Amino acid sequence: IQLSYQWTKNQNFISQTYRVENEGEVESSGLQVIGWDPANEQICSWLFDSDGGFIKGTWTPREDSWSIQSIATLADGGKGSFTTVIKPQDDNSYTWTKLNRVLDGELLPNIDEILVQRQ
Repeated sequence: IQLSYQWTKNQNFISQTYRVENEGEVESSGLQVIGWDPANEQICSWLFDSDGGFIKGTWTPREDSWSIQSIATLADGGKGSFTTVIKPQDDNSYTWTKLNRVLDGELLPNIDEILVQRQ
């Protein structure tokens, strides 16, 4: 998985692109925009994937992490929701996990915590 982050002009949003590769083949890619929602007074994100799906997330700071409540629309029209927890480890790494995953009303297994490191 390759992630790249940069500020947009005037630093009002962070733009993240991602690419998931398996054995040299790109399986998925997309764009996420993260920024302040002044109407709701919180950080929000919008993710658009290469399959045509999209996710809207609302970010809540916790004592030592961020909790992101997300609502997803898949390319086939399916609906889902989940919670992502991001916990900084140091200036160059964080852990990431996905919990409470629901797809079209069906509960899915959690995704175990993984460590994300800057290269």
